[in-house]
Amino acid sequence: MTTASASNLAAPASPAEVQACLQEAIARFTPISLDSSISDSSSIRLDLSQLRAWRFWEPDDLTCGVEAGLTPRDVQLRLSEQRLFLPFDLPSPDFSLGAALAGNHSGPLRQGYGSLRDFVIGIEFVTGSGELVKAGGRVVKNVAGYDSMKLMIGSRGSFGIITAVNFRLFPAPAPTATWLVPCPGWEAAKRFRAAVMASYLKPIAFELASSVQSAMVPPELAPPHHAQLWALVRCAGEEPVHHRYQKELSEFARQISSQLVAIPEDRESRFWDEWNAWPASAPLSFSAPPELALRALPLLADHARSAGLAFGFQGRLGLGVYRLALRPAPAPEWILAARSLLAGLGETWLTVPGAASPLNAWGPLATSRAFLRELKQHLDPHHILPDPFGLITENGTA
Repeated sequence: MTTASASNLAAPASPAEVQACLQEAIARFTPISLDSSISDSSSIRLDLSQLRAWRFWEPDDLTCGVEAGLTPRDVQLRLSEQRLFLPFDLPSPDFSLGAALAGNHSGPLRQGYGSLRDFVIGIEFVTGSGELVKAGGRVVKNVAGYDSMKLMIGSRGSFGIITAVNFRLFPAPAPTATWLVPCPGWEAAKRFRAAVMASYLKPIAFELASSVQSAMVPPELAPPHHAQLWALVRCAGEEPVHHRYQKELSEFARQISSQLVAIPEDRESRFWDEWNAWPASAPLSFSAPPELALRALPLLADHARSAGLAFGFQGRLGLGVYRLALRPAPAPEWILAARSLLAGLGETWLTVPGAASPLNAWGPLATSRAFLRELKQHLDPHHILPDPFGLITENGTA
């Protein structure tokens, strides 16, 4: 394990060394930080990038086990040797697996393959009491009982430090094709979504965004400029499947007075890389049941404009999960007012990961807060792990 005592930076090279770091933190009454970019001598900052071992790989069983410092790109390169893959298409391909799990990150392929919770079958983590814990298993059929590993996905380090993960793998997808559909307004986007979801089409990605970079579309196929929103559909299959999508999507586009724009095959991979990278900074997250999200997003856009903010978004049209980019960055008062605005619609979540006091980054968690607080106390009795949900310190204050 490499350490830099002046800055309390630790780079453990094994789960046992992670365990030793947490035990040291307990002995020193020192909190653990997972953000190695922060210069803070009052905490032990963990860099987990040295956890790079492959625990096992069973191509015939479509499973593998890897340590949390590897990136999806690292894993994908090796899986491609056996024409296997993990449906990771994160905003940054340099996310570590541990960071992706802790943040419950996902990309457009979530439409077709599900989220991390759907193909993680086992997990290993170190609790705030310094205990190394394993949950789940190595094969899908062994995963039974209380699914404690799902608690770690999206926990942002609150309950433990993820050191390794076991995945269910997928065969590499058949050839893919992508189409862009300019939507003249919110009603058009609703109608287009309804048509696709009611059809027999099963896209592996189904997106909606407030804008699209012109460089992502060939000049000769540039969409009409009257579009207010941009829908995107991606399918996997052989040529007959592509032809069926082309035919049905063309009809759905015609019904909303739009047109279908095919992304050329030689540009498709780059298109998706750039799509996933937009916007460069999107600190807000919004989610709601898909139809409700299309009612809520216009309200958020109007709320932003009334405050003089530029509003942009991108996300899963089929699932109701979006990233929001507002410029300049909204004040905490704007977030609180936005949550109040949405409260009457139903179940909506507007979150600002990393927000500082006095803003509650995660919104109301009333129904589960007591349970989460009890769990936090059990797994982190010395309060050395991060507390992003304010379970121990409400809204970041004592």
